[in-house]
Amino acid sequence: MLRKLPYGFKKRIITLAPTSVISNFSKVCTFAKKFCFDVIENYDQVLITDSDEVYRLATRDTYVLRIFKFLYQFKYLRLMIDGDYTINPTWKTVLLVDEIIDKNIYISVNDTLILYCISKEKCKEVIPFLGGSYTRLVIYGVCPWTQAKQLIYSDVKEVRIRARIQLHPLRYRKFAKFVVRHCRSYDQR
Repeated sequence: MLRKLPYGFKKRIITLAPTSVISNFSKVCTFAKKFCFDVIENYDQVLITDSDEVYRLATRDTYVLRIFKFLYQFKYLRLMIDGDYTINPTWKTVLLVDEIIDKNIYISVNDTLILYCISKEKCKEVIPFLGGSYTRLVIYGVCPWTQAKQLIYSDVKEVRIRARIQLHPLRYRKFAKFVVRHCRSYDQR
C-alpha cells in the first residue's frame, strides 16, 4: 500500500518526520532508507555542479561578480537585470554533486537553485538530495526531462533551462502542456 504512494509525497512526508521516527520506520519499510539523510543544509542561492572546471570558475572571486551579487540582492534591481523573459542567476554557495552524494547531505534551497550537470547519470543521482522552497530554478548541461520535471513544482515561479533536455518524441505534446500550465501568470516565466 505504501509503495503505491507518489514519489514526491513519500519524500515530503519522510523529510518532515522526526529522525527517530524515520529510523524505526526504515527498519520496516526498506524504501524509506533512500529518503533518510545524514545532514540537512539550508542555502539561499546555490550552484550545484558535477564538473571540477565549472566549480573552479564559479568559486573564483572577481570584482564584477561581487558587484553583481550585491546589486542582485535588491528586488527591483534584480527585475531590471533579469528583464521580462529570462533569469540571470547569481549564487552565494557552490557545491559538488559527488560531495553531496558521498556525505548523504540533503540540500534545502530557499531562493535560487542552479544545477549544472555534464553527466546525465550524476543529474539523476543528485535530484533526490535537492529540495526546499526555492522559487527560481536554472538548469545547465544535460538533464533528462523526467528529472527536470521533479525539480519544477507549483511554487517555482521562474525556470531557465539552458540544458540539453532528453525527451522522447512521443512526449512532445505532454512537454508543451506542462510548459503552458506552468506559465500561467506574469510572475511565472
